[in-house]
Amino acid sequence: MIPSQLTKVNGSSLPSNAAPVLKETQPQSLSVEYVVLKTLFFAVIATTGLIGNGLVLATVVRLRKVRAPCDLLVASICTADLGVSIFTASLRVFEVYYGLVIGEVMCFILVPLQDVFTSVSVVTHTVIAVYQYRAVASPFDAKTSEKKVKRYLVVIWITCYLTTGASIMFFLSYDPVKGCHVTFASGTHRMWYQILLVLSFITFPLFIQCAAYVGVICKLRTKNAFQQSHRLPNRISDERLQQSKRLVKILMIMLLAFNLCYLPRGVIMMIKQFAPRASSSVEFGYVNLITLAMFYIKSIINPFILIARSKRFRSNLRVFRRQ
Repeated sequence: MIPSQLTKVNGSSLPSNAAPVLKETQPQSLSVEYVVLKTLFFAVIATTGLIGNGLVLATVVRLRKVRAPCDLLVASICTADLGVSIFTASLRVFEVYYGLVIGEVMCFILVPLQDVFTSVSVVTHTVIAVYQYRAVASPFDAKTSEKKVKRYLVVIWITCYLTTGASIMFFLSYDPVKGCHVTFASGTHRMWYQILLVLSFITFPLFIQCAAYVGVICKLRTKNAFQQSHRLPNRISDERLQQSKRLVKILMIMLLAFNLCYLPRGVIMMIKQFAPRASSSVEFGYVNLITLAMFYIKSIINPFILIARSKRFRSNLRVFRRQ
């Protein structure tokens, strides 16, 4: 099989047609500048993601007394981003120089994990949106305990592994010379697999996320209007409302940043599938590279958002540093 026949499943799957798959067959197609820039880019992604997401996780783990159930959900996203930084970004650097000749065992471990990390982030963002709507719409209901949130996270990770990681193993092939690649029995199988991924991890989650946060905003506005119209002198209630607003803003910024970096990659992959002629142009190649870069940038932005927008996280971070 020649490199042009290798199949990508989605934005996180390797190999990428933006980089060589086989060192033996395509070294002449890469300029020195491209190799250097790609190496530097993914080295920065790996280092920044490791430090930033590691710091968030360490803060959440160490400060158990002050963490909320939502903190565990954010920590799950950071765990997935940390996996992207450690495994996927590092593998991209390795790919530049050696291709995906990584050994059969590592092929069936690392390549599926890339899709697992992405799907975990998508599903967890969706769960956070639903969780916030429930918290705002029914504030007097029994709150979700930390123990229950941990169960949710276990279910999320197992489900994502079975639906994306384990499923892609059926299409993985490994050759000692050609390396690791995804092969479908036919173009139809590939098309339906991509459609299923788009529906499961882009369309449906995006609809639920938008509906949940629109509901949250409407509920918060209703509560705010009620307090102002009745001029209720309840300082505690007002502080809780303001805290809810700040938390929702932070979570919405994180979700917006994630989707801005994630969705373009899904669009590009669908164009490749259903409009192959359009995807063969030079301009499309540059767009492909940009969306690939954005796809990896999403794994390092959450720590910056938390530091910039969350006073509570900054306070917890200072406490953690003093310990």
